[in-house]
Amino acid sequence: MNPLREISERQSQDVRSAVQASDSETQSSLDEIRQQITEEDYSEAFENLLTFFPSIKESTSEETVRRAYSYLLQIISHLDSSSQVEQLLERAKESIKHFPQCYDEQRQLALELGKWHFSNAQSFNETLRAMHYYGK
Repeated sequence: MNPLREISERQSQDVRSAVQASDSETQSSLDEIRQQITEEDYSEAFENLLTFFPSIKESTSEETVRRAYSYLLQIISHLDSSSQVEQLLERAKESIKHFPQCYDEQRQLALELGKWHFSNAQSFNETLRAMHYYGK
């Protein structure tokens, strides 16, 4: 066999192994977040989502992104402060850009954010912020 071809095949196999390991870690992280939500440990789920969303890349599967969105939607109503909401949105923003096919999830996220801001509004400006999300 051609030595260059052997090297190329080994490199391809190494890449496949690394992707499989990464997918396994990703699914494990999401399983952990699901368990925390099930146990109503929303603060821990929040922290794990904060670290999870920046790991989403264009190469991440759409199914994985949809799963992460579903967990995000489940914890929004349990967040205590607008700074938590903004922090989570800041981290999730990049994944939103890479996955326009997740339009339904993005629309649902805007509605949930509008609900959260409306129910936690203490001023007219905060009510306007809720309307901003409803308008998206």
